[in-house]
Amino acid sequence: MPKKAPTIVREIMSRDCYRVSGKTSVSTLAEGLSLHRLPGAPVVDEHDHLIGFISEQDVLGKVLESAYLNDEPPLVRELMRHEVLSVTPNKSIIDLARKCWAPSPRSTRSPSRPGWSVS
Repeated sequence: MPKKAPTIVREIMSRDCYRVSGKTSVSTLAEGLSLHRLPGAPVVDEHDHLIGFISEQDVLGKVLESAYLNDEPPLVRELMRHEVLSVTPNKSIIDLARKCWAPSPRSTRSPSRPGWSVS
């Protein structure tokens, strides 16, 4: 019998996702994204609450620029986006897909709460 396809977000979520704080340097972030093979990461505060999202697109130019100029790399909080796409674990995958096709989100890996991300 074929395996049933997932229908709600909870069935495709990861509880332990790579995340960074606003105080993380973008060079450290770039290393983490590369290591974990991710296009971006949630940004959390000191209480592990979601405060933003940062993608490789947001930082790539800044990492190269700071390396070339031998400058201190900027911090995540200086480049992160504060508006993120997030959904609850019980949301249908169809509804998530509709949100993703709406204008603006560049990634669907924003957790609905700390430690959860959609893969």
